Amino acid sequence: MKSSHIPKRWRVYGFLSLAVAFTFFILACGESAIPTPTPMSTPTATLSSTAIPTATPDSPNRLCQPVTPLFSVVEVISDQDHPCWEWVYKLQGRVTRSGQQSASVWSLRTEAGTGLVVSALHTLGEGYLGPGGSLIEERLRDPAEEPGATRIFLVKDKDGSVDRLASVLFILYNPEVPPEQSGNFLRDILPRHDFFVGVIDSQKVVMEPFPGEPAPLRHEPPVILDPSDLTTVAPTYADVNPGDAVVLIGYPQEGDLAGIPAASIGRVLSDPEARDTIKELAALGDEEGGIGYDPEADAY
Repeated sequence: MKSSHIPKRWRVYGFLSLAVAFTFFILACGESAIPTPTPMSTPTATLSSTAIPTATPDSPNRLCQPVTPLFSVVEVISDQDHPCWEWVYKLQGRVTRSGQQSASVWSLRTEAGTGLVVSALHTLGEGYLGPGGSLIEERLRDPAEEPGATRIFLVKDKDGSVDRLASVLFILYNPEVPPEQSGNFLRDILPRHDFFVGVIDSQKVVMEPFPGEPAPLRHEPPVILDPSDLTTVAPTYADVNPGDAVVLIGYPQEGDLAGIPAASIGRVLSDPEARDTIKELAALGDEEGGIGYDPEADAY
């Protein structure tokens, strides 16, 4: 997530293989309350999409512009007169810090209320799921049998502050990653392979002065700041179409807002517009210009 006006690439999660894999998991484990993924769109660094709030007699100025540069989430949350306040306020709790990068709380609609978390696989780092340069096989796990990692930090308060205690991430699903894409610090991974689904529970682990030891998965829900119940009331995702305005929230890795929650509003491009944009980025020397457009796996 860059702090510029350069178009941002999204990963589109919800491939047929993921849906089939989850369906098998549901049938095998009896987790009938786990939502089966259907095609949905989620930004790499972040969140979900909803309709832009419209002006009303009670809030005549609350019109979020369809395209904005990055802005501080905390600053917006502290100003209820900001035109994007309502949108950002409703969504901020779904954004988590994963290590120093970003992830999204997809849903709490599971049998135990545990949370499903989605993010880009490259945020885990090379070697997390297997040696770099080797084939990372597609795998659906039972998170109750997996070791957890203290790497998820949830939004704690309505003012946008982030919890200092870590939530524990258990990996649930990852797609196959070819050997030529699993090394080089995952810089070569393509959008089709660059995602994972994890699980978080109610655990909170102290990280200072030394990290605590996570316990096995608890079948208890995490505490998510979700004033509009977006993670518990179906659907817990939003489809997007060309021309739609969407909000992206996450943790930039560079620029003035590096390391703090930031957001921007953007317009979804059509397939032809996305391909033209990649050519423009390539001409500018941007790294995204070297990655071909895969309409089944990403969007701009």
